[in-house]
Amino acid sequence: MVTTEAEHPHAMFAGIDWGGTHHQICVVDHTGTIQVQRRIEHTVTS
Repeated sequence: MVTTEAEHPHAMFAGIDWGGTHHQICVVDHTGTIQVQRRIEHTVTS
């Protein structure tokens, strides 16, 4: 599926790296600029 910036001017994209000891989450906007980046420890509750 291909979309254009005009169709979704506020589009955001998320990536999740599900690791054994911790997880990484990154959200970028339509220009590729990082908006949110978090590291979450891999525990029983998370």
